[in-house]
Amino acid sequence: MNEQQAKDVMTSMADDLGLALDKKKGTESLIRHRLIKMFETLTLNGWIAKPDFWCCNTCASHAIGEMVMHNTVAYVFWNCQDDIGLRECRAVYLKYAGNIITDKEAGNVLAEQLDRLRLGYDWDGDPAHAILVHEYLDPA
Repeated sequence: MNEQQAKDVMTSMADDLGLALDKKKGTESLIRHRLIKMFETLTLNGWIAKPDFWCCNTCASHAIGEMVMHNTVAYVFWNCQDDIGLRECRAVYLKYAGNIITDKEAGNVLAEQLDRLRLGYDWDGDPAHAILVHEYLDPA
């Protein structure tokens, strides 16, 4: 199964559950837009950063693991299941790991980027835990 086939399966499953996957305006699109910009910046700085990547954590982790090279700084992604959460609940879990840097350093870089982009998140600083991004913080 390739990545597009996996996304098609997840969309079909969501449809079967009655979940609307149309793109909403508002918070979800602001969060998505800012995360995409963050992923673009990270990619330019040696990271592998993949939004809406594969169907689930198992498939995404396997696929991204095959993409990591000796000079990859770290990686971050959210999967198709997380993307449903972003669309429906306006929250998404970022999974990440370091390669040249430690997992903890990778998490800290992501937290700094989220702060810079004024995105609210929950993370306890433990590199074994995903980062939950859940809101756009309006400038004061």
